[in-house]
Amino acid sequence: MKVGHVDEVVTFVPDKTKTGACAFAVLLASPTAAYAASSKEPNGIAFESSPNTSPSEADYRIFIHEPYRRICSSYKLHQAQQLRFKSQKTNSLFQIKFLNLSNAAGELKAEPEQPFPLGLERSDCTDMKNSELLQTLHEAELTREAPNDFMLAFSKQVEENRLVIQQKLKERFPHCAPQFVEVPQLIYGRAYKKNGVIESQLGTGVAVHPAPTNGVLIGSTYFMPNPWNAAIRRSEEEIFRKLGLKIEFVDTAY
Repeated sequence: MKVGHVDEVVTFVPDKTKTGACAFAVLLASPTAAYAASSKEPNGIAFESSPNTSPSEADYRIFIHEPYRRICSSYKLHQAQQLRFKSQKTNSLFQIKFLNLSNAAGELKAEPEQPFPLGLERSDCTDMKNSELLQTLHEAELTREAPNDFMLAFSKQVEENRLVIQQKLKERFPHCAPQFVEVPQLIYGRAYKKNGVIESQLGTGVAVHPAPTNGVLIGSTYFMPNPWNAAIRRSEEEIFRKLGLKIEFVDTAY
């Protein structure tokens, strides 16, 4: 992960369905759970904005979010390709030539190339749906970004760490069998193949939506970042309800 914090990937919370020393659960970030949640609501908005901010502030706050910019760039490029527009990538992956219909005659006029993100507007992707988000992540596999490959490698590493945590807990609490719970989390990063094996590029992973494992427990209430995605939010609410915990969403991102 680009942010090298453990709580971007794993955290421990109480399990109110149990009692005693074993009444806890381990939350693990899971791209698979995020895909499942998003697929259940394909027409849901992928990136919502807070109703408590002005439109201009919402535009700015979402646009400075790095994964959004990368995903939006890929999304617009794919749209242009589908429409047979000539989109050209320059030396930088994030320098894209955009074409626009500039007059009533409908003639195509090429705008000057601008370094990303100056050539991209937040409004370009504000209505992106969950299905389009997942499709964009798939289409990005054709570039050197390879976010799906990264998430496969990420999931493999999380599973390896789960086994380590499980063994350490067994040594410390031999009579406990804590529940490992996968919470929805899409991660955008780069990956490569080494000897036919997919490897994640270190330091490139960034949470697409604010990480649910990055929260604070106060009493029996877990304060966590609002993902600003209704499908993922509903999935998180169901997970914590099953653990007997209350949750409060905090506006930490956009």
